[in-house]
Amino acid sequence: MSNMNTDLIAGKWSAVATDDAPFTIYPDGCRDVIYRAVPGHAPQWYISPLDDVPRSALATEGTIYFGYRIKAGAGLQSRNLLALLDGFEPDIGRVSDAVTATSIVDKLAHDALTLLRLERLALRDVAAQMHVSSRTVQRRILRQTGRTPHYWLRLARIRESINQLNASTNFAELAAECGFCDEGTVPDEMEVV
Repeated sequence: MSNMNTDLIAGKWSAVATDDAPFTIYPDGCRDVIYRAVPGHAPQWYISPLDDVPRSALATEGTIYFGYRIKAGAGLQSRNLLALLDGFEPDIGRVSDAVTATSIVDKLAHDALTLLRLERLALRDVAAQMHVSSRTVQRRILRQTGRTPHYWLRLARIRESINQLNASTNFAELAAECGFCDEGTVPDEMEVV
């Protein structure tokens, strides 16, 4: 494991709460570093958990959020990361530098996750490409992310099916293109994750 010299920020987002209202956060396989400024309170940085199920949160009107999506597999040292960001305004360069400085990335797990996500290869095929055993890939991904390779492969298929859902209403074609065994499996898998 090492600090890979790579940008670990997958994306950036922002939002302003327009009223006091609950909202749902859906699992997406990523953690976010979030800057939250609630009116009348000091701004605060926090790191979202890697959610397994949808959860509710409450927004306060006027709250400003800036979020930085962290790539899957980054081993965040949360306390150190938050200490580096404390007192600073949101800035992509500062956040990226702080994430890189305080993350430990297992290159094997990172590369295996990339193959699972982009190629949707079976675990044995990922292991063969990396010249290690399937068990090694399983252990390294689990240690790095807290989730199994099966979780990440299923999440990749679900993400792809959601992306294609807008373009297609034929569940049978969608299921086949995304690697599901049949069209009935798609909603079942989405519900699980």
